[in-house]
Amino acid sequence: MKELSDKEIKRFNYTKVKEYVEDELSYLTHLGTKLFCLLPPGAGRQISFLEKVDGTIQNGSRQEKYVEKKDYLERQIKEEIKKYEENFKIMTKEELMVFEELYIFQTTVENLEEKTGWSKNKVVHIKKSFMIKFSLSMGMDFEK
Repeated sequence: MKELSDKEIKRFNYTKVKEYVEDELSYLTHLGTKLFCLLPPGAGRQISFLEKVDGTIQNGSRQEKYVEKKDYLERQIKEEIKKYEENFKIMTKEELMVFEELYIFQTTVENLEEKTGWSKNKVVHIKKSFMIKFSLSMGMDFEK
């Protein structure tokens, strides 16, 4: 498959397509944001003020808890992506990469331009093509 042409993209109401796709992928975006915001603990053991006052220390190290949370979020993301495996079969490699960068890794269009070396117009075109193909594969047709 190849990306949709500009002529084909203009046949669709992109505002409605974008709204639908962002709503459909909102949970996946949420999981990606949680994974992105998950920070590894510092190398040294730091005792919080509450632990000093309370005198209790939590079971397990902070590193173990970090790894458990990270593994859990990665499993959740994989499960969510499995729901859309059939839909992704009609996508090009570039469209899948844009999907992964924007919805899982929380990359901005500007950072994606730098990362790939593509122009902003190309990134936006591939994003639009992905969104329209995705909505069509989900049975939603937003033609004008």
